[in-house]
Amino acid sequence: NVRTPANASKAGKPDAATLSKRAAAQGSEAGDLGAGLSDMQALLNPVAGEAYLSYKQPTLQNKIFTQLKQGKLRWYDAVDIHGCTIEEARDAMTQLLSQAKQNNETVVKIVHGKGSEAILKTCVNGWLRQLPEVLAFCSAPPKDGGNGAVLVLLKKTKTDKE
Repeated sequence: NVRTPANASKAGKPDAATLSKRAAAQGSEAGDLGAGLSDMQALLNPVAGEAYLSYKQPTLQNKIFTQLKQGKLRWYDAVDIHGCTIEEARDAMTQLLSQAKQNNETVVKIVHGKGSEAILKTCVNGWLRQLPEVLAFCSAPPKDGGNGAVLVLLKKTKTDKE
């Protein structure tokens, strides 16, 4: 029973399979946040590397959305996924969001880069729209990565059991 790693050449960096196995092993305190995310839905709506991303749930106040767009809302946590595979990116993003949820953080930053194909940017754009806990997101202000990153506004977690 000889197991040779399929990607022994890329030593050092765990591949998507390893990461997803690891995530599975650690159990999903994330509440399977990323489980139902459709890449297909994301990839059917490709966005350009230079495109400005902007999305908000109808219930969110415009004032808050404007603050997010202007970079006035402080982000707590960030993840840099550019250069990742789609699998790795999805795992990293959902992990960031579930951590934020646990820590009651409402704004996070996802750095997706803006490559020629902008695949990750397209995926992030599509995935975030599928998550009920995402109130809004938009491309970051230039100082925070501009169109190569998004700021995400999350629902507050209700801690007090009323």
